[in-house]
Amino acid sequence: MKKRKRIPKRMLTIANLVDNSKVLADVGCDHAYISINLLENGKAERIIASDLREGPLNIAKDNIKLEGFEERIETRLCAGLCGYEAGEVDTILISGMGGMLVKEILSESIDVVKMADTLILEPQSDLRVVRAYLKDIGFEIIDEDMLSEGGKYYQIMKAVKSERKMKVCDDIGGMAENEFGPVLIKKKHPVLLEFLKKRKNHYERLLQNKSFLTSQSATNNDRIAIIENELNMVKEALIRINAKKEIENGN
Repeated sequence: MKKRKRIPKRMLTIANLVDNSKVLADVGCDHAYISINLLENGKAERIIASDLREGPLNIAKDNIKLEGFEERIETRLCAGLCGYEAGEVDTILISGMGGMLVKEILSESIDVVKMADTLILEPQSDLRVVRAYLKDIGFEIIDEDMLSEGGKYYQIMKAVKSERKMKVCDDIGGMAENEFGPVLIKKKHPVLLEFLKKRKNHYERLLQNKSFLTSQSATNNDRIAIIENELNMVKEALIRINAKKEIENGN
């Protein structure tokens, strides 16, 4: 009998943020490991697993059949949410993609998104863009998690529809929350603290590089300004976590 591949820690962390979904859209499902895990743990009643690529989707079908979930997981070949109808799903899960692509998928099928109750997102870049966009479309982040796996850091966010008017703040505090996660900061998440300390040390080393600083080119001057802004966001997040020692002594 074919043995199922062990599900990575990142996928388990994503699955842990899902609860009580009647019909969940697993967008970019790849081999359907998350979909299968959700059903095994009673976190969803039914799932529509979709992928842009036919190869992974065929492997997903084999995995679904192997676990006996053919009646509860439907597979679809489509880009993003383009193969879904408004009101068809109550939860949308998108993982393993860049943040700009996540935003594009949501915006291109905004009618489907606004009929859903919950979004579980794991953008792998442009986090502040995704968080700001969620506010724009009336979703509020209520939970987040973060992990390190294979030398990379991953943030996962859970957002629900909200009647509250959410303002997108462009001050340093608002930018820090959008970049590092309002809930992660509030939780004083240990993985976030580890990440922030590393980023602080990285940016400070760059700014202490004399050959880098003495260059007068416009390109380098722009880059210095960007690095200083990123460092200020990191320091603001550390202040909010109350990690004053890390700010003062550079640990």
